[in-house]
Amino acid sequence: MDADGDAKLDKTEAADLNLTRVWFLYDMNQDEVLDEEEWGYALARATAQNGLHAIQLGGEGNLSESAIQWTWNRSLPNVPSPILVDDVLFVLKEGGVMTALNPADGETYSSGRVEGAEDSYFASPIAAGGELLLASHNGTVARMSAAAEWEVLETADFEEEIWATPALAEEGLYLRTQAALYAFGFSEEDEDE
Repeated sequence: MDADGDAKLDKTEAADLNLTRVWFLYDMNQDEVLDEEEWGYALARATAQNGLHAIQLGGEGNLSESAIQWTWNRSLPNVPSPILVDDVLFVLKEGGVMTALNPADGETYSSGRVEGAEDSYFASPIAAGGELLLASHNGTVARMSAAAEWEVLETADFEEEIWATPALAEEGLYLRTQAALYAFGFSEEDEDE
């Protein structure tokens, strides 16, 4: 791929790899090229073996395998954090694949694509009032039930990239897109729930 033989990749040389969108994640010194160390980091990230592990609390020091209650390694997210709501663990993967797990044993309750929000995700899901809110990278926000057999309640397209996790505050919800910060106030009806 190093067309000019300078032992570095620039964005034009890496265009076929779909890296230009997330170039900043790998170009650690912000010099607009990937050197050998940065390319190694990109390869390591692409081939890393991830896992979601339930670990018995109360341990100390270097824990043995017996401290791991269960491991789940299918449909893991690259960036978004899992979220636990009312004894259901939700995990959101690239492409809008949402999985609801039993946190006690790691068994899957349900799994599927978030219809209307099949996209990459950098923002983590948030929860309030028995619902989840997901903000996709392309700007689609999905409101869904926070149940073991979840369903999408509605979606809205903000038509701008969203990288940041939405934030809840007493006065409402804040949503940051590439170009704006949106503030949504709660109604009295919302506050009663």
